[in-house]
Amino acid sequence: MRPYTSSFSANPATHEFIRGQAHLSSTPRIYSWAKKAGLLIITLFFSALSLNAQDQRTAKTKIADVLATLPTNSNPDAERAFAELLSTGEAGLAMVCEQVVPNGSAAGVAPRYAVSLLTHYAKTAVDKALIEKVYLQALGKASDTEVKAYFISNIQLVGSNAGVKPLSAYLSNPDLYAPAIAALVTLGTPEARLSLMTALKGASPVVQNRLIEALGELKHKAAIPAILPFASSSDVGLQKQALWALALMGDAASYTTLFNKAKTTGFKNDPTEASNALVEYLHQLQVNRNTALVSKLSLGILAGTTAATQQHFRLAALKGLAWTNVATASKTQIAELKRFDDTYRREVLKIAATGLKNPAVKLQWENAYKLEKGAVKADILAMLAASSTDAVFIEKQLLPALNSNESAIRAVAAAAIARSKNKKYASNLLDYLLKAADEPEVKSAQMALLQLIDKDNVSLLAAKLGAASPSAKVVLIQVLAERRAVAHFDEVAALCKSTEATVQNAAFQALPNLASSKKMPELLTMLFGTEKEAEIKAIQAAIIPALDANVSNLINEAYQRDKVKMLPILAYMDDKGALEKASNSFEQGTGKEKEAAFTALSSWNNSEAVRPLLKIRQNPALSSYHDRAFTAIIAQINKASWSDEQKLALLQDAMLSASTKADKIAVIRSMGRLRGLPALMSVNRFHDNPDLSATVSRSIMQIALPTADAKPGLTGSTVRSALERARTTLSGPDSQYERIDIETYLATLPASSIEVSKPYVLTAAEQQEGFEILFNGKDLSSWVGNKTDYVVEDNNIAIYPTATQNRGNLYTANEYSDFIFRFEFQLTPGANNGLGIHAPLEGDAAYVGKEIQILDNTSPIYAKLEQYQYHGSVYGVMPAKRDFLKPVGEWNQEEVYVKGNFIRVTLNGTVILEGDMKEASKNGTLDHKEHPGLNRNKGHIGFLGHGSVLKFRNIRIKDMAK
Repeated sequence: MRPYTSSFSANPATHEFIRGQAHLSSTPRIYSWAKKAGLLIITLFFSALSLNAQDQRTAKTKIADVLATLPTNSNPDAERAFAELLSTGEAGLAMVCEQVVPNGSAAGVAPRYAVSLLTHYAKTAVDKALIEKVYLQALGKASDTEVKAYFISNIQLVGSNAGVKPLSAYLSNPDLYAPAIAALVTLGTPEARLSLMTALKGASPVVQNRLIEALGELKHKAAIPAILPFASSSDVGLQKQALWALALMGDAASYTTLFNKAKTTGFKNDPTEASNALVEYLHQLQVNRNTALVSKLSLGILAGTTAATQQHFRLAALKGLAWTNVATASKTQIAELKRFDDTYRREVLKIAATGLKNPAVKLQWENAYKLEKGAVKADILAMLAASSTDAVFIEKQLLPALNSNESAIRAVAAAAIARSKNKKYASNLLDYLLKAADEPEVKSAQMALLQLIDKDNVSLLAAKLGAASPSAKVVLIQVLAERRAVAHFDEVAALCKSTEATVQNAAFQALPNLASSKKMPELLTMLFGTEKEAEIKAIQAAIIPALDANVSNLINEAYQRDKVKMLPILAYMDDKGALEKASNSFEQGTGKEKEAAFTALSSWNNSEAVRPLLKIRQNPALSSYHDRAFTAIIAQINKASWSDEQKLALLQDAMLSASTKADKIAVIRSMGRLRGLPALMSVNRFHDNPDLSATVSRSIMQIALPTADAKPGLTGSTVRSALERARTTLSGPDSQYERIDIETYLATLPASSIEVSKPYVLTAAEQQEGFEILFNGKDLSSWVGNKTDYVVEDNNIAIYPTATQNRGNLYTANEYSDFIFRFEFQLTPGANNGLGIHAPLEGDAAYVGKEIQILDNTSPIYAKLEQYQYHGSVYGVMPAKRDFLKPVGEWNQEEVYVKGNFIRVTLNGTVILEGDMKEASKNGTLDHKEHPGLNRNKGHIGFLGHGSVLKFRNIRIKDMAK
């Protein structure tokens, strides 16, 4: 289950404008403008009052006073404003509504805010009735279409049966039928349903289409006779909508029509989507508990879907049969196992697994397992094992299977035994390894052993080393190393002399995990006993983790014996004299000793070698070491634990010796990791160099802007000047997002001019690349779905969930396959939404399509989610990297790139998820649920509401399928 906040706040503090800056949250200058407009309203009202009336606050003056305080800055202020508005009665509320003008006017901000307060703060039936009455009057008086639509959308939230008749008058209006229908659907009263059904007759086809959809959403079965004729309409769109509405109602009366329509198409995909509607109908019959029809329909679908391209219809029918009677369904499932390919068989077995709690069904499958062979037998065993790995099943089925003459069955048994976590069977898996027939089986055994072997039984492995085959020896060595079995160092070290190259190599590679300071004499003996470079490096790698104070004397003696072999080890010594030894060896040594000393200094375990390396870099006579020394200097400064001031001083020294563009860029990038005005000024002085300006701009941005871990941004005129210049010199693939970051932060600093929020305009690069605007900032004309909770505010799409409809999806009207989708979003605390892709308009998009999470990762309520539930993850399938969201309340930029099964999610300039969705789920999804949407590569894109308030803006897309 996807996380969501189930308790929706009763007050639209849910609204962003109540939390802070309301409709004007990201444009404080517009807020000021709106305030001036409000003051103008006050002036006009007060000029109309006589002096002797000042003690008598009329409704008119009350309204003016309240409007002057809007937008409010807190929930208590909003509640007070709502109460004052309501106290003015019908006459006062009518005055508010009269001041609502078409969206986009500054003078209309406060009245619209007031209407939103009335809509979202009304709690009692009496208050709602009063507000509805005023809205209905305003609706009748309004002449502008957008204003009418605005009042209809608010009536939708507070309305009652009283609104049915006035709203019905707009069902034939080509500009207002859609919001009117949406409002009637939300009201959902018998009268509203009757009105929608009555309007069908005589309406235009486009209105009929939406009416049928609405009746389907309401599952208004009384409308079935009226809808049935449309199922045979010559208008394909009407026919498709009618079939889908009938399917959603799940009524027995629609059986013949829906079945025959799908049968006529040969149960194949066609423009009417009759077969898809039939599958939905099958689901709804199950919801309605119509067992007889589910069985009949499932058998009918199975009889008509014999082609390989119809597997998904067939699987739906098999699920239906399993729902009706698991005992009889298993016979059909067994017969299906060899019908198509391996993938189909495994899907059938997933359905069959739901019936294994029935003893009779389980017995049928156990008998089928005995009769089958090969991959089919292995898959049946895997299904049975997934439902039970108790001791009885292991003894009865898995241990015999572990000795099967078929490797696929042995592999399944081994994996199942390992999942039991019962260490009793570790010896059985060890025998399985020793008998492994090929490399895949060896790997299978290794994976199984790693699950059952721990410090308590690791000795079992060491005891088998002598008798094992070379490939098995390698596995035993690797598992011993994985479990850090230091007690068995000697057995593994002995195999470093093996004549089998693979065994010898595995033994050397295992040494670092098995070595301890007690084995230092043996390690040094091994080191001085070989001249093979690979062996030397492996032994050195084993010595390093075994270093401690007890072996310092041994290391120093060994250094005097062979400096070349010991110098790389000095880099990891916790010994003040080690750096001096390495420096002296470089300065005084020659040949291999000098090279080994330089390598040690370059890879020094801490940052103490920076000064000697700087000295090397600054010595003209050592030019052959300059490039490597410079790279090491930068790397060691970056990883040092010093203060930013100390790092900056060393980086400034490094810049003095930087001779190439690449060197200078490396220094500037490292400075960009620091904080504080000195770092910014050090970087900014290179802004005039055209070769460095882009890097300088990015580093300035990193130094000055707030960080993901809540470090505040820098302020002041110097910072503003540097950022404004950086904004103009940024370049690269993510520069447009970085400019947005800079502009967003600059808006919080003292500004020199008034900026007005405007709808997003494609950049020149986006226009050239073929991007299109998906949201015009004015309305949701390019979108379908829940246009009740998703509303347009100040060029943003905001979702304000209602108490009765606190979830909902808003989809693009068009479908997309391969695309680049860019948008910005603003979270509220605990916010939870999602981005659906390749989704149909019905069903849970996380499963019938795919869902990319949109989530406030920082909220305490989400502290214990699964890894695939955090922001940017493909829900249930692929986990995203975390910690790249901006603080709650700030705008985040996101890009979703989809091509085939490949997806990449970039958040605020960082790639947080990338990979193949089908590949990621080939061994099962992370949430262990079915995701049929992984097989879809085309569908709608949508915002998937889960009961939280948040906003979206600057939405655009590049359709790569064009």
